Amino acid sequence: MQLRKALQSLPKTLDETHERLLLSIDEDYTQYALRVLEWLAFSERPMYLDEIAEIVAVDPTRERGYDPDERLENPADVLTICRSLVTILPIKVPSDIPAIRVSHVAEDPGIDNEQHVVIHEERLTHTHSGQLVLAHFSVKEFLVSNRIRAGPASVYYLSRQNSNAYIAKVCLSYLLQFDEHGLSVEDVYQNFSLADYAIHTWDRHAKASSADDESVLELAAKLLAKDSTPYLF
Repeated sequence: MQLRKALQSLPKTLDETHERLLLSIDEDYTQYALRVLEWLAFSERPMYLDEIAEIVAVDPTRERGYDPDERLENPADVLTICRSLVTILPIKVPSDIPAIRVSHVAEDPGIDNEQHVVIHEERLTHTHSGQLVLAHFSVKEFLVSNRIRAGPASVYYLSRQNSNAYIAKVCLSYLLQFDEHGLSVEDVYQNFSLADYAIHTWDRHAKASSADDESVLELAAKLLAKDSTPYLF
């Protein structure tokens, strides 16, 4: 009898499965989960775990958009927060691509924060532990559908234009900090995990957002007006 009841309580459709998973997310992490799902649904490519850690530290509405203190200490926590809605793809680096290991030591001698990075094709990037993706294509289909808007998980509804506008603003806010600190191209690529993605895709997200989104236009104009942004070119 208990087994029968348990089987009857199982979701009968993928929509029901996704809805249950969304509703099981802790309310304290609703906004965090929403932002992660938003990025995974509309990013131009799969996102790396250390990039996700940077995303949550950016708030485009603040004067200083990026706050390193809010960076996610353990990016893998997203798997617990977002339940079975997301999954990690292991990174496979082709064996024929040479890797050069270098070290970056903080200028402050009192801080021991040696970092190891790998250079591929002359570009300095962090070593990544894996790419975070939506667990199934049906997850995005549900998040952008009218079906979710009519149900109890409507807070997780995603709009293509609004989501792209948000991602564009995060990218732009993230990039604006570099000019303020006078960082070199090498510093940017070596120490800021989201830099490569933001540099190469902010304009695509801006174009996919609403043409009359003034906040996106303002941030873009501010970035392009800077005299010292060599990492953009």
